Amino acid sequence: MSVATKDLIQDFLKRSKIYERFGYDIIKERDLIISKTEPIGKKILEVGTGKGYFTMALAAQGYHFTSVDISLEEQEFAKDNLKALGLTRKVKFGIEDACNFTFDPKSFDCIFCINTFHHIKSCFDVTSEFVRLCKENGKIVISDFNETGLKVVSDIHKKEGNIHKAFDVPWIEMKRFFNRAGFKVQMISTKNQKTLVATKETGRKS
Repeated sequence: MSVATKDLIQDFLKRSKIYERFGYDIIKERDLIISKTEPIGKKILEVGTGKGYFTMALAAQGYHFTSVDISLEEQEFAKDNLKALGLTRKVKFGIEDACNFTFDPKSFDCIFCINTFHHIKSCFDVTSEFVRLCKENGKIVISDFNETGLKVVSDIHKKEGNIHKAFDVPWIEMKRFFNRAGFKVQMISTKNQKTLVATKETGRKS
């Protein structure tokens, strides 16, 4: 293992420990999101790669999938993190606009979007695209910080001299949106996260 690889792994573990000291076990939260979503299916899309933290969690559990982000710079961090853990071959990366994907309709069995929606102002443009891309009996999983989780993130950013800006995530309106589009919706709450799992019901029109 190279020095650079060791440094990347140490940075990730250090970051995880910082969150844990604030009462947020990010590794446990991500693994829980995956377990609550299973069975997931074969065609998987992750929207909002970021630095690849959920990407690593999903790949570490053996899944092969596509991960997209609008930022090439952010994805470079993710690629380095995946490489450090020997998981690069499990993920196909791409640059996409979540309001206007280039994928064909009904391309995916499961769509994940984790800790991204608090950055999105026009969230229903994005959810409309998720509906378009989701197969029959497929799932759409949106998870983001709840009020407690946002405070943790804000406090950590403040300690590092930064400001964490966030939009409110309209959970109730999104649940209604997916219901109207023919999805059965389950809401899951943990200490720091809120997760929406929308399952496309066969025979119901979207």
